[in-house]
Amino acid sequence: MNGLRGAAGFLTRIPVGATTFADDDADAAIARAVPWFPVVGAFVGIVVGLAYWAGALVLPSTTAAGLAIGCSMILTGAFHEDGLADSADALWGGYDRDRRLAILKDSRHGTFGVSALVVSIIVRVSALAGLAPGWTSIGALLGAHAVGRGAAVALMGTTAPARPDGLGATYVQALRPHHVVFGVTAAAALGIVGLGGWCIAALVLAALAALATRALANAKLGGIVGDVLGALEQVVELAVLVLAAAIVHEHHRRLGWWPR
Repeated sequence: MNGLRGAAGFLTRIPVGATTFADDDADAAIARAVPWFPVVGAFVGIVVGLAYWAGALVLPSTTAAGLAIGCSMILTGAFHEDGLADSADALWGGYDRDRRLAILKDSRHGTFGVSALVVSIIVRVSALAGLAPGWTSIGALLGAHAVGRGAAVALMGTTAPARPDGLGATYVQALRPHHVVFGVTAAAALGIVGLGGWCIAALVLAALAALATRALANAKLGGIVGDVLGALEQVVELAVLVLAAAIVHEHHRRLGWWPR
């Protein structure tokens, strides 16, 4: 289970031990960890769903949803949110490749980054608030977080890095096809657990987002970096939550086979 521990330590603030991947066996450790990303995502989704459920016992749904999304950022250290903000600043604020790559290394956030964060948080909170607290919202969050991280694994396995250094390059170079297949399969399986038959629509959205992100990153950066992977996770997570909210709103039904 070293791969699962490595994935949990990298993607969350859970104290599971050292996960710097800096020793002589770093490539092997990374390769073991990446396929477990969707599993860690599913765990994060369940925790956020439980937080929403508990908050809604004493608070309005929108307030509970806001606190639950805040819980997800605390649990992950806002890891993917940082990638979204950096990517937005670089891809839309940089005037050439060198400038965009320099922006990605800058810890400060600009107008595009802050705007992307605000929109992402508002839409995720409102979409979650549109789901009744309970099994349906837990299933939607489980599926959204798992599929979002599965999309990042797929992008890692199909796109070259933009530069030879950095976490993105390290992860891409360490992966082998069977690691990618395992990660994507795990994401699809967990998506079915959370979303039932609607997982097909979620996977289509994830594939479209990954293709668009790949095209944009190749055109503007010459490949992917770690921040772009985080941005993709956020986009897919948001898209799946919006899909879930639309299903419940339009069809007045639960997702998959979860009880009400």
